[in-house]
Order: sequence, then C-alpha cells, then structure tokens
Amino acid sequence: MNKFYTTLCAMLLLWSIQSLAQEPKKEEKADTLKKESPKKKKDLPLEAARTIPIKTNEGTWMSLDVSPDGKTIVFDFLGDIFTLPITGGKPVAFTKGMAFDSNPRFSPDGTKISFISDRSGGENIWWFTIDKIDSLQVTKGNTDHYQSAEWTPDGNYLVGSRGTRIYKLWMFHRDGGSGAQLINKPDNLKTVEPAFGPDGRYIWFSQRIGAWNYNAQLPQYQLAIYDRETGETEVETARYGSAFSPTLSPDGKWLVYGSRYNDQTGLLIRDLSTGDEKWLAYPVQHDEQESIAPLGVLPAMSFTPDSKNVVASYGGKFYSIPVAGGNSVNIPFQMETDFLLGPLVDFKYPIKDDKEMIATQIRDGVVSPNGKQLAFTALNRLYVMELPSGTPKRITTNNFTEAQPAWSVDGSQLAWVTWEGTGGHIYKINFKAKAPKATRLTTTPALYSEPAWSQNNRIVFMRGTAFNFKEDEGPSTFASQEDIAWIGSEGGAVTLIDKSNRRSNPHFTKVGDRIYLYSEQKGLVSIRWDGTDEKEHLKVTGITTYGSELGENVNNCMMVESATEPQKTPSNAALVLMAPEGDQALAKINNEIYVVTVPVTGGEVPKISVAEADKAQFPSRKLTKLGGEFPSWSSNAKQFTSRWAMLFLLITWILPKQKKMN
Repeated sequence: MNKFYTTLCAMLLLWSIQSLAQEPKKEEKADTLKKESPKKKKDLPLEAARTIPIKTNEGTWMSLDVSPDGKTIVFDFLGDIFTLPITGGKPVAFTKGMAFDSNPRFSPDGTKISFISDRSGGENIWWFTIDKIDSLQVTKGNTDHYQSAEWTPDGNYLVGSRGTRIYKLWMFHRDGGSGAQLINKPDNLKTVEPAFGPDGRYIWFSQRIGAWNYNAQLPQYQLAIYDRETGETEVETARYGSAFSPTLSPDGKWLVYGSRYNDQTGLLIRDLSTGDEKWLAYPVQHDEQESIAPLGVLPAMSFTPDSKNVVASYGGKFYSIPVAGGNSVNIPFQMETDFLLGPLVDFKYPIKDDKEMIATQIRDGVVSPNGKQLAFTALNRLYVMELPSGTPKRITTNNFTEAQPAWSVDGSQLAWVTWEGTGGHIYKINFKAKAPKATRLTTTPALYSEPAWSQNNRIVFMRGTAFNFKEDEGPSTFASQEDIAWIGSEGGAVTLIDKSNRRSNPHFTKVGDRIYLYSEQKGLVSIRWDGTDEKEHLKVTGITTYGSELGENVNNCMMVESATEPQKTPSNAALVLMAPEGDQALAKINNEIYVVTVPVTGGEVPKISVAEADKAQFPSRKLTKLGGEFPSWSSNAKQFTSRWAMLFLLITWILPKQKKMN
C-alpha cells in the first residue's frame, strides 16, 4: 500500500492551504475601453452531436390536431413537431432540433401552429406560421412549466395550463404580454387541458385537487367549464373513473373525453344537447392519472372540421373514429427521421485487479487538538497521519467498516464507530500506552454514529437498532439515530441521555456542561447531560433553490403529493456546529461552508440568512468557493478545516482574531 500512502500524502500536502486573516485582494478593474464581440445566443446550451436514425410506423404518446381545412394532421413525435396528410403517408418535420416541442395546435385560420417548447431554456408557448417565415415566443420566463395551450376561436388569444405542480389556466394574447390568470382559487385546484368549442365564452378543462397522487384512488379528475364573462366555473362530470382531456366538436354538438373503466381507459362521447353519453372507443391506452401528467392525462385529440370523426392516437397509431358509430380507421404513416442527441457522456474508468490502488476520496477527516495529526477514513478503513506530510497508517487490522473518528480533548486517544456485518460498536485507542491497541468499548451490537469526546472524558454518540439498519433498503434507515447516549472512555454501561427527536451531531464547547446538537427543524440546540432544559440557539438559512421538494414520507418516489405548489423557501442548514468559545458557529448549506456569529438575544431564536453573507443579520462569512464537507473546529476555535468533495485534500482556514469578519 506504499503507493496509496505516498500519493495520499502528496495530495494532502499539495492542497493544504493556510490563509492568514487579511483583507481580500481587490480585483483589477476591467478595461472599459476593450470591446468584446457579442456572443451568439443559443436556443439551448446543448448542441446536437449524435443522431439516431428512426424508421417506424408507430409512435408513443403523440398529441395531435387537425387543420381547419381537414387536410392535415399536426402531431408531436419524440420532441419534434410533424405534419401528415389526414389520409396518411410520410410525416414532414415542422420543427427539429434539441428543443423538446409538444402539444401542437392549429390556429383557427390555419395560418399558425402553436406548441410548447423549451427552446428558450425553459418551457414556454410558441407559435410559428405554416411557412415558418414568422414566429413568436408568446410567454417568457424559464421556471414555469406548460402542459398544453389552446387557441380561442377568434384566434386572438391562447389559453395555457401553467405552473410547476398545481397548473393553473392562464390567457395570453397571441402577440405576447404577461397574460392573466383565469382561475386563482382554491390554491390546491389543478386546472389543465383547456379546450374550446365554437363559443369562445366557455373554456372546458380538466381539474383535480392536488398535484398528483401516488397509488391513486379514483376519481382523480373531472371536467369543468370556465365562463370568460362571469369568471365562474361549473363542474360538468362526476365519473368514478375520472374525466379528462375534453375535446369539442366544431359544430358544438359533441364532447369527447377520456375516462377509466375497470383497468382500461377509453373515450366517451356526450351529446351536449341531451347529455347522453356512450363509449366511442374502448379501450385506447393507459392514462396518466397517477403521475403529474406533464404532457396531458391523455394525448390530445381532435375532431375533423365536419364534426363527423374524432382523430386520436393510441396503440402507437393514428385512428379516425366515426361519431355515428362503427369501426375506427387507421391513418397509416411511415416515419423516417433522425433523432438528435447531445454529446456522448462516456468516462473511461479502467477497472484493474492490481494489489494496490489509489484512493480518490477520504471521509470524516478530523485534525487532532494540537493540529499535528489527521484521522480519516478511506475505503472504510481508519488511518492516522502526521501533518502536513506524514505517511497514513492504519491503526487496526480489522476487516470491517471503521468510520467517524473523534479525538479526545487532550488528543491522546481516538474513538470511532464500526459496522461489522450484523452490528456495530464503538472502539478507541490510547496512543500514550506502551503498545497502543484498539479496544472495544461497547458490549451490545447496534448502529452507533457521530461520537464526540467531552471535557469530562465521556463519549457521547447517536444510537440506532442494528436490526432495522440491516432490514432497511438503504443507508438512511428510519431508526439509525433513535437515541442520544454516552459511555465512559474506559467502556462500561451505556447511559441514555434522551431520545434523539430528530436531533444529531453532538458536540461541545470548552465549558462542556451542555451537549450541543443540530435539528433541521429547531436549528442549533443544546441540552443538559440528563436530556433536560433544551435551549435553541440559532437558525441558519441559505440561498433559495428551485425544483421538486422531498417530503418526510418519500414513498420511494421523487415527489410527494402536495395540496399546493412547493414553497420556494430558503435552504436550511444541513449542519451547524458551535465553536469551542461559544461565540461563533459553522454552518453547512448546500455543501457550502459558512462561519456565523452566534448572538445571545434572550428573546426569539436568532435567525441568520447567509444567502448574501456580507449582508447577514450578524457578521458572517462564506469560507468555500467550490463546496466543502466534514467541517470541524480546532480546539482554539481559530481554525476551520474542511475536505473538498470528491478530492482527497484538506483545507485549513485561520479565521481573523478580530470580531469583525473581513
């Protein structure tokens, strides 16, 4: 392993940085007289680098529309828009490229085609003239999503379904503008798939409560009408199998929509004059009721201009379904196109069976109180090395996981936790002994984690059950940190301090009379040794991030059903560590490390936002530029250490002695 040791030492030495407190260097002023050529704006940052030839007579989830003259079908296929004679044939590409285009619609006069596209960097409503001479991005912004959009019968406006999860109906002028939201309340009402008949006063749409439902219980969707004159809505269906994807005939006599019966989805047709309904086609294809349905609950369909047929896609084909009854007629097509892809992401990582290897990551790096040694884990084995350029050495010969080392206050001993296949323990080693040897302190196998050595020579740790950890499907088991407990440095009985109550990361100040912990809900807190008198000291937040949020009950799914749109709230700290002096704290937020002042206010728990650290409520400072992991304080609170993610290096800052942070 000499190769591994030597390489690790060299990297640690190379990347070890010590920056004394000083005013940051002023950046040189840019040459205002220098003219730079403007960069060419790209529709999307990713350029096509590969193509896959496609030759098929089938497609998946193809939304379509029939032209006002009844001669042409426009549809989406793998993120591009194509046109096809209504009698069938070879599709012709209308849009092509890396952008994802979907849900095309002919304008009422047949001169334009609208569609949803992310060609601007985010989803928006666009239209192109049939000859492609003119085009317009109707909506602006790159953070919302659009499910679909439909022209008003006069061709002056487009009604789109916009949002992130709880889509709402918005109306936009064909020439642009910020538009107007049509339905605001209730907040948890999702309104999608707008559709018009010949009367532009009424908008038909699908609605449901909440964004989506995992393992959905029917019904999920119903059809409703929005009155553009009064602003009122009225629900028009009450089907157990739900009702979605409304499609109205040009003569105003018929409504076709999707619904589920038993385990299949079909199309129902309603006579709008009598309210009578019957199955028009059953089954067609499975609907998207259980998902967020970003492209619609069913692919969009369309009546022919004479209102005698409905053209729909299902089973990979296009079909013309007669309203009067009878068999549907296949509209054949033979697709020949090239599917464009970005550059191939292919990293060549050779796999070798050499006896020696270079470890490219260290974990849990902690510096001894005197700053002369570093303890860390690599490949689940524990090492100690002299700083700055010593040779890493294993301190045991154990053949099981060793993790999370913690130094004693005087630096003479080191404790760590293990996982040995069926359970784990806490071990320690006394370096002052004549023949230092690892000693097991605990007697009962469990899941031990985050040991911390106190001033009174006790080791505080988090404890969970070994059984639940073994049975859980992943490392973040629900019972991994049930208890806060301590054990003497010589072993013996384990003393329960308190249930964790979602608190973790025990640590101490120089006083040592209280145990400091971190809770994502309460922030930095402390308790007495008997678990009583919890005090809340500080809450730290960072920048506001966007996207899906994970809830408390993940249910193996990326998104959790929410009654309202996810709140765009500041990021909570993942970890806050009180300094030994008790006047500052380290905060890790989005893998960036900050140092903040901890004020004693005597009132409401202080809240500090480091979204802009130089403008925080109390003196704060961002320490990292590329991110950091495993932050820790030195014993004198004047140094901060962090390991950069994905590299085996140690970075040390020496914080300024003055109270003001530069």
